[in-house]
Amino acid sequence: MDKHTHLAAPVRRAAALRRAQRQAASMRRLAWGLALASLMLAVALPLASAGQA
Repeated sequence: MDKHTHLAAPVRRAAALRRAQRQAASMRRLAWGLALASLMLAVALPLASAGQA
């Protein structure tokens, strides 16, 4: 194994780790957005139906 490939492996691993972390962060943000939207719907729908009644 020559020195170049030996040095390139940790860099590739770090890049993959960063990409995975960024993907996980975007997934978490999407999950928070969905949770917030469903919470707002759960609050808004009874209020709207109570207002119509």
